Amino acid sequence: MNIYKILLGALSIPIVFYIALQSFRNKDYPFFLQRLAIRFTRIKEPKNKSIWIHAASVGEVNAATPLIHKLAVHNNIILTTNTPSSAIRVANTLSEQVIHCYCPIDWQWAVRKFISKFKPHCLLIIETELWPNLFTVASALKLPVTIINGRISTRTLHASAWMKKRYWDCLQTCHFVLTRSKEDSQRFIALGASASKVKTVGNIKFYPQHNVNDLTAFKTHQPYVLAASTRDDEEALIVAAWIQSEHGEQLLIIVPRHPKRIEDIINQLKPYNLKIAIRSRNDTITVETDVYIADTFGELMTFIKGATFVIMGGSFVDKGGQNILEVAHAGKTVVFGPFMDNFKEEALLFVEQQAGIQVGNNKLLSETINKLLNQPEINQQYQNNASQLMAQQQTVLDTYLLELQQLYPDINWI
Repeated sequence: MNIYKILLGALSIPIVFYIALQSFRNKDYPFFLQRLAIRFTRIKEPKNKSIWIHAASVGEVNAATPLIHKLAVHNNIILTTNTPSSAIRVANTLSEQVIHCYCPIDWQWAVRKFISKFKPHCLLIIETELWPNLFTVASALKLPVTIINGRISTRTLHASAWMKKRYWDCLQTCHFVLTRSKEDSQRFIALGASASKVKTVGNIKFYPQHNVNDLTAFKTHQPYVLAASTRDDEEALIVAAWIQSEHGEQLLIIVPRHPKRIEDIINQLKPYNLKIAIRSRNDTITVETDVYIADTFGELMTFIKGATFVIMGGSFVDKGGQNILEVAHAGKTVVFGPFMDNFKEEALLFVEQQAGIQVGNNKLLSETINKLLNQPEINQQYQNNASQLMAQQQTVLDTYLLELQQLYPDINWI
């Protein structure tokens, strides 16, 4: 741990510079003040117990949303995140239910200052955030930490021996780990968690984060296929497969994972000589438009709901995949690539239940596009299977709440 403290101390100046730069670029000054523990959000008068939930980025915020809606009825929820995009998501969907604050950098004094200010009764970490000083200070201040929807990636499992020792330190002080799969449970135990403090509950992301009936589908004069949450060079890969397919009057809409990549995406697609419209520039979709790029935040589900089917990004390059469950919740067919390490069990389940299609290369992607567009009955069958699969999994949130009630009986969870 001493080496970790020294290393973090040595990196303090670069960390401050980076956070200042990000804060300036995004015009997000709370990001600077809160990440560096200079000043935190004002506290509302607590309704009852205060529960600290940490959801690092947008994906974790989405996963935590149904849980937060349940808990906010009787409890004061302090929700911390790490990124500006996740803060935007919180502001758009949870501003009435939570006190939002950026999580401080993993300096002991900063974590101690945060806990002393908000005085939470417990900390729930969504998925995986193993910060040594956070766990050390929480343990010293008698703040129990439970990991929810716990997952361990292959990269984390195969980290260096030095990093694994840091993870071991964290898990030794962890109150309990509730995981999404048996494989994740085994991985947590392999990294140092006590087997008696690890339990497989299920994937909370199976619980719908939106009432699909309340969503308004994106409408345009022509049907469209959606490429969702694309990353790195995926736009060019997907467009290449799209051009080779027989897509008729279908439009291709791309929603990049990081909208700030818009210029890179445009440059990637220049060799294809396509007519491209861009949402952030208020471009209009016409009959001549080949590709529409929706480089905005918070609209993904709207585009998913209106799509003929969805091609999921983050899975055609080695990024571990993206959440395919939201597509199934909307009753749409999802097509994904070979790189689904972060959603391995979900991918296997979708393929087994014929609720989604996994393709290994661009040729197969092009063929799949042809099949789903030219044989609509196949697309419809996948949609039906996806809806049925989601319906079978919707008790998982109640199971988590029951487990938490047993772990913390003095808090009103249900």
